[in-house]
Amino acid sequence: MIRRGEPMKRYTKPMCETDVGCPKGTPDHNRALTEQNRLAWQFHRECEAVGSFPRDAIVRRNAVVIRNAKEWAAKANA
Repeated sequence: MIRRGEPMKRYTKPMCETDVGCPKGTPDHNRALTEQNRLAWQFHRECEAVGSFPRDAIVRRNAVVIRNAKEWAAKANA
């Protein structure tokens, strides 16, 4: 935040720099998807939306990984 043309002094660390971290993790332990995984997730969602998956070994493997992650997340949030 800028005040009177100068950045304001921060009196506490941002959440991402604490032991708790933010939902995306900390700078040392990032929880965000890599670009490659984000693209795989987007492709999976597109295939799911139209109900058609290509007959490809990589797509099948990714579908299993994504299904397992979704099941784990559902159990964790229950």
